[in-house]
Parts: sequence; structure tokens; C-alpha cells
Amino acid sequence: MKTIFMNLLRVRNILLLYTLMTGISAMALNVTYVGSATTLNPSLSPSDAFTCVTMGCIPPVITISGPTPVCVGSTGNIYTTQDDNTGYTWTVSPDGTITSGTGTNSITVTWNAPGAQNVSVNYTNADGCSALTPTIYPVTVNPLPNPAGTITGTSVVCAGATGVTYSVAPIPNATAYVWTLPPGATIASGSGTNSITVNFANNATSGSMTVYGNNLCGNGTPSPPFNVTVNPLPDPAGPITGTASVCMGSSGVVYSVPPIANATGYVWNVPAGATITSGSNTNTITIDFSLAAVSGIITVSGTNSCGDGTISPDYAITVNPCPCASIPTLSQWKLILLSFLLLGVGIVFILRKSII
Repeated sequence: MKTIFMNLLRVRNILLLYTLMTGISAMALNVTYVGSATTLNPSLSPSDAFTCVTMGCIPPVITISGPTPVCVGSTGNIYTTQDDNTGYTWTVSPDGTITSGTGTNSITVTWNAPGAQNVSVNYTNADGCSALTPTIYPVTVNPLPNPAGTITGTSVVCAGATGVTYSVAPIPNATAYVWTLPPGATIASGSGTNSITVNFANNATSGSMTVYGNNLCGNGTPSPPFNVTVNPLPDPAGPITGTASVCMGSSGVVYSVPPIANATGYVWNVPAGATITSGSNTNTITIDFSLAAVSGIITVSGTNSCGDGTISPDYAITVNPCPCASIPTLSQWKLILLSFLLLGVGIVFILRKSII
């Protein structure tokens, strides 16, 4: 409490300014009229029109600065008020924890839950005065995304399948979605959303799929794994083995390829005029070449319920015209005729002798 000499107009101005700045009634200053200045101090002239008053403490105007909004679980959030004071008393809402700085003009806070939170402080200034009520500083604590739900979509696909759709229910507080896919699967459309289409490469393999929400504060809890079975295409066919040069009219000619992994059947292609007589849909076939057969190539590929595998390398077949043996020359025909004549004379001689 202080007794001062002050012009009455000045007293009124100070009271008004304090009220405007703080919103607190100037009555809190405890201003008390004591008497006229000339009564308490005869040396002053009555014309000075001073009034003697006593004034209590002027409560400090307290301010707080610090981060808002912040993320749930964030640490190292620093909140500060004016320095060079004493008796700093800080409080935070129940979902916050003061980790350092208690009793000083600066504290560090960890926010443990989302929502509307606050920080408050009061202190004693150099005149020994404190604010009538602590200053409250509102803080918005933003949440992480909620846990992701269950993925829906096709659980059994073929290698090479495209445009397969998968989705999850919208995740509260998520601004983006992060998907993980089995090996060989890629997102064709919808990346970052709750619904995607997926392409499976020919070499894709079975695995699990998950998704979680994301926002500026971090990642939410991933969904339960969604298992995807990828049925493979047949492996590429190997080289064909068999007779590379045949005659028109040949039959029973065998061709084969090593067994093809993941194949439940085999698709053969043969030249025009060639017919598979046995082994169709297996890795070993028998072919008859008609008199109209022509040269060409043989190929084979594995097949299963998901489609056909990669075709084998071309196997070239040369089909020679019929007859395959060379036509006898004139001298050869003379020898053949002579042989028949000699054979006929011999037969006649033997028959005669047997009659005699």
C-alpha cells in the first residue's frame, strides 16, 4: 500500500486505462481518498489542486506464448510467460504433463490426449502483486488417425490379373491412406485413398495386404492383415526335342518338352498337314505328317485355370517331298530289268527239270 500525491484527473485516467487494458474493475486497485494535498503537505499551494490518495497493488497483465495446435503424444512443447518475476505457478489440463520448468517463466509439456486443452500461469511481480486470476492459454491437441478397419476385396486372384478392387471403411481423422501389398502387386489407381485397384504381375506371389490412416500427426493403427492367394501362371516352356527333318507321309514321329511347372495342360501348335495322333494336352506328343504336310515350326505352352504361360522357343521342322528315296537312273532300271529276266529263266529251268 502506497500513499502518493496525485492530480485527481490523473488518478481517474489511470483507473480508466487499467480497466480498458485488463477488463478488471479499477476498484481492484484499492484507491482510497486520504485528504487534500494542502492538508497533508502544507508546503503545497491550494491552487495545485492535488489530492492525496493511497493505492494498492496493480495486478500484472500476464501473457502466455507457445505452440497450438499440436499433436497428441507430442513432447517438448514449450510455453513461456514474462520473466523477472517470482512465484510462477503453472497448471495444465489433465491430459497434459509438465515435464520441466516448474517454478520458472517457461515450462515444457507433453500432450497425452487429443481435444481442447489449456495452460495457465500466475506469478508475483516486483511490486509483490499477482493477477486476480491465472491467465489461461487454450491449446488444441490434434489426434492421430483412428485404427483401420477390415479390408474387403478378392482373396484369390490369378497372376497377371488387373483392376482388382480393395477397400476399407473411411478412417476418422485420416487425411491419407497408406497401403502395403503382396510382392508383385501394384496400385493402379486410388493411391492415398480408402479404395484402390490393384494389378498383379505375372510373377506376383501370395501375401498379405494392410492399410493404415495418416495425417500431419502421424500414422494410425494398421488394419488386420488381409491374405491374398495368387495362383501362378504356368512357367515358361523349355526347348522342344524331336526329329527336325521328316518325309511327307511319315507317321508316329515323337516330340516332347520338359514338364512345365504349374501347368495342368499343354497347348501345341504344329505345321499345316501335321496331326497330333496321341499325347495331346501332355508334354509328349506323336505326330503323323500327311502327303500334303509342309515345313514349319512347332511350339508349345503350359496352361492352367489362370491362363497360358510363355510359349517355347520355335522348333523348326523340314518336311521333305514324297517319295523320300531318290528315283532310279536309266542304268539302275536296266539292272533291275535284267534281274527280273534272270529270275524268270531260273524259274523256268527249275520247273522243266522237275517235270523230267
